[in-house]
Amino acid sequence: MNGIKEDMNGIKEINENEDENKVLLESGNKRDFLGFIDIKLIPVKVAYICYYAATGAWWPFMILFLTSLGLNPFLAGLCICLRTAVSTFAAPFWGFISDYTGRQRLLYVILTLGMVVTILPAPFVATQFNDFVGNSTDDVSLIPNATRSLVGPNYCTTECGDNRMFHVMVALFISMGLFEYTLPGFIDSNVMSIVSNHPLTNFGHQRVFGSIGFAIGSLIAGAAADHFKHDRLTNFAAAVFIAVPFLLVGLPFCMYVATKASKSVQKEKKDDVVEEEKLTGSQLAKLTVKTCFRPYVFVYLISVLIEGVSLSFMYSFLFLHMKDEMQSTDTILGLNIAASIIGELLFFPLSKLLIARFGSMECLVVSMFVNGIRFILLAYCKNAWLTLPIQLLHGVGFALFFAAMIEIAYNVSPKEISATMFGIICSLLFSVSNVVGNLLGGWIYKTYLGVTLFMFNGALCCCWSVVIAFYYFLVPKCRKQHRPNE
Repeated sequence: MNGIKEDMNGIKEINENEDENKVLLESGNKRDFLGFIDIKLIPVKVAYICYYAATGAWWPFMILFLTSLGLNPFLAGLCICLRTAVSTFAAPFWGFISDYTGRQRLLYVILTLGMVVTILPAPFVATQFNDFVGNSTDDVSLIPNATRSLVGPNYCTTECGDNRMFHVMVALFISMGLFEYTLPGFIDSNVMSIVSNHPLTNFGHQRVFGSIGFAIGSLIAGAAADHFKHDRLTNFAAAVFIAVPFLLVGLPFCMYVATKASKSVQKEKKDDVVEEEKLTGSQLAKLTVKTCFRPYVFVYLISVLIEGVSLSFMYSFLFLHMKDEMQSTDTILGLNIAASIIGELLFFPLSKLLIARFGSMECLVVSMFVNGIRFILLAYCKNAWLTLPIQLLHGVGFALFFAAMIEIAYNVSPKEISATMFGIICSLLFSVSNVVGNLLGGWIYKTYLGVTLFMFNGALCCCWSVVIAFYYFLVPKCRKQHRPNE
């Protein structure tokens, strides 16, 4: 009985927030557009651009960086998987520390510098743990299994029986996992606090600059890798040298965003009639567990995990599927990324309009269903060029889902544990799902090929969207109709 009451109260809370959004929508559609040029929110946009430019420069080239050091694809993937597994626990941990201490600006410094200290040494460390082979073809031919590269030095590591490089990279990438994946949750949480009562803008208008930043970082890093030449450093070291400056430049803007969000929260607390006492660490932990296991929140978290797994399938296996089944060129692969980003640029600004018009849960359900349709179309697509219009659905399948996800998280999370909840959500979307997606997806792809993998993913998303639609929209209404006193 208590679980049903909490379920109903939680959904009622979401609906009340959405009613307020509809009032704002009806009173100021034109003003909403001005959020793009609000001078006071420029630091928010710069924070998004810098952080996602750093991730765009580093994440897509991570596997290429490791394989260019002589690691085979399996060992390179294992390094990345271990990094992600560590971040699964690190992101909620840092969120809890933020809620407990309230020192989020200090945590921004620790996390950013931690990322820099663990990422920047990687190219230089590689030169110290390597049976180094010069660029001469004659020298390379002396070692049959040496890794050959058209650009940069030739490495001979694991395939030549030297595992030192692998062991060192495992240590470095595990260290990276302690600091990565937490900052997105902090930034999103802060931005929601800033824009929740802002009459001229919304979360989608700000988050779209993250997509722009990711595109900028990827393009710059790709061009830099093509032109970077060094006697002992791999050409993909350029991705590291692009990512680190973006992180450092973005740090003061992230700290500004944290300060502005803190002032917004303090203002809301002053408006409250009853002043709440600060919770202890054990009380915060109990509140977090209680919140996560409320039925409507638990189902929501499972939805986030499934969405993350589907994204992991796409990022890890789509290009491989296009190469194997469609004989795609590298140009079309690059255009696929562009099409996905165009979809994000279209739907992030529209997300608040759609959420206010239809509701955050409704948008979450629709976006998951559309994502499922996208993967089914990709499974049966035989022409690589036809994947480009299909990838525009990424705007609905990811951008709309992400905006609705953040909106729901902000509404259902008690303010005392908001950073912890956002850390858990980011961990599910980017870390846990990545581990599950790579392990499960790798087995399915190896055993049944890409068509089966993407059909499975499409069916999973579509079926789960039906399940949560039934749960959120039909079950509560039935309970309310048949049990009005609950």
